[in-house]
Amino acid sequence: MENDEKGQELIKAASRGDTPAIQSLIAAGADPNASNKRGYTALIYLANRGDLGAVKALIEAGAEIDARNEHGMTALMRAAFSEKTSNLVALIAAGADVNARDQSGQTPLVWARKTGREEHVDILIKAGAIDSPEQLGENVARLKSQQQRQARQEAAGAAAKTSLLAKLRRIFHIDG
Repeated sequence: MENDEKGQELIKAASRGDTPAIQSLIAAGADPNASNKRGYTALIYLANRGDLGAVKALIEAGAEIDARNEHGMTALMRAAFSEKTSNLVALIAAGADVNARDQSGQTPLVWARKTGREEHVDILIKAGAIDSPEQLGENVARLKSQQQRQARQEAAGAAAKTSLLAKLRRIFHIDG
């Protein structure tokens, strides 16, 4: 099988989510950056439905992290609207552009918001994603609010623990 054929087989295996075939084709020298007629690479296919091991194997094989399909979508955009949090994190860790825009101007952050993936929204914001300069302030406010909520929860937990300890000391007549 020629390398171009292997690349196309890699894309087909990725579209099926066939991790063993993906790993085998990578080991056989398939081009991790091969794309089909619609611009889809194996990584773009896998981002929203593939196994993390296969995603990492493609990244390690040199797959272009920010390759785009015919709509300008990157693997990170597809991971942003999926249930694949681990793939989203792996792509960000590999250097994916968190502020890339597709042909309609959508960013990974927009895709995560549109599909209600709040955990992905938080991860993308922490990675520096913004939709506009105005939104930077909104993102900072959101992170600050989360930190304040966490601090209140921790304080409430500490107060409850102190109260419980005081009650136990009274019940068991323990000083101090």
